Amino acid sequence: MATVVARKAGAAEEARARRYAAWFGVPYVERCGRGLSQLTWETGHDLWLVVEQDGFYVAADGIRNRFHLNMAALRWREWEQNGKDYLSAIAVEMRPQRILDATYGIGSDSLMLAAATEAEVVALEASWPLYVVGKVGLAETTGSALPLAAAARIHLWHTDALTYLSQQESESFDLIYFDFMFTHPVQGSGNLQAVRRWGLQGGMTEALWREATRVCRGRIVRKERPFGAWLRTHPPDVLRGGKYSKVCYGVWQHA
Repeated sequence: MATVVARKAGAAEEARARRYAAWFGVPYVERCGRGLSQLTWETGHDLWLVVEQDGFYVAADGIRNRFHLNMAALRWREWEQNGKDYLSAIAVEMRPQRILDATYGIGSDSLMLAAATEAEVVALEASWPLYVVGKVGLAETTGSALPLAAAARIHLWHTDALTYLSQQESESFDLIYFDFMFTHPVQGSGNLQAVRRWGLQGGMTEALWREATRVCRGRIVRKERPFGAWLRTHPPDVLRGGKYSKVCYGVWQHA
């Protein structure tokens, strides 16, 4: 990865791009009017953190991904006005102090968990491009769509769930949440294009489950399709979701 400024950028954007380069330990490349494809051909870098006047985006494989609060903001509005959000309701019931979001993705679940509970949220993302988008976005998010303190309470790490959990003390998290990519995408979730392209394929394994049950002192929550195989082989204590929902939330109680 390398950082670069957009074509119409000034000194402020260059300073930010250089700061990001130092932050991630990657090169800063002078733009000099060149397109990203030409920069890739000349430098060999195929992942770019591009700084614009009004933000940034990460580009690779023909995809541009920006950090945004759109999904979380819509969910937060529904939660504030109507108290509707299955994941938030599950979390609020137990008043957690520490939450682990083991599958960060675009971050809307982490933001909702932090905003609804005011808990410390540790989030994990194994994909480097998605981690970069989340790390910069959380550090620089502004606006009033969500409580601003929510982003500040999220600590995002570039690692996989099994590696992280195996290094944690037993019963050190109140809630552990998993949302693996579905093999068959839910219709209407086109905003997850970058997650599906850049995300690392994987799912729950028995080894990961054992570590999660060891580290959890409250609830393990997994987002699944209602017909998901894991729900049949590991029946949850509670299953949350509407009668006609395309997804549901399995809840395993360990308190």
